[in-house]
Formats: sequence, C-alpha cells, structure tokens
Amino acid sequence: MQKRCASLIFIAVCLLIVRAVHASPPSAAITGARLGLVLIAQFPDSPGDVTITPAQIDAFCNDPNYTAFGNATSVYGYFSIQSKGRLRYNNVVSAYFTAA
Repeated sequence: MQKRCASLIFIAVCLLIVRAVHASPPSAAITGARLGLVLIAQFPDSPGDVTITPAQIDAFCNDPNYTAFGNATSVYGYFSIQSKGRLRYNNVVSAYFTAA
C-alpha cells in the first residue's frame, strides 16, 4: 500500500505541477507561496493495506526537514531548494477516502 499511496501522492503533485506549466515559459518566475492539494485513497478490494498515515504524508509534502523513508527532503524542501528559497509550495493533505 505504501507504493500505491506514494504513487497517488506523486500523481497529485505532478498534476499540480503540470497545471502550472505553460506552453511557453512564463514571463516571470513563479515565486511566493503556492498551495496544492493531495487526495489520499484507499481501495475497497484491500482496505487493510493502508500502512501510512495522513500525518506521514503531510510531513512528506510539507516538512522542510523531512528525511523519512530514505528521502533527502520533502516536496516543500525540493521546491524551496530548486527555487533558491523563492517558492514556498505547501500542500493540504486530505483524510483517506475509499475509491469506488
């Protein structure tokens, strides 16, 4: 389930990034505070597979000092590093919902 959750997080983050990408480069750098949404799902055919908590996912997305599970940083930390501190990208993490 961790792989499935990680995939869902990755997809949600990628969708938010792709949405921000334009056909041509933006006329100005994307800076400041940005807010994303991470929806986490459990699947009805394997309800016992949920092994990672919303708090762990929130830390993966938002904690600048995150290093759990062998990661160098969080999603927030990645964008902060890549933008040299000019982009502060936080995510709101949902509670689990059951996918139909």
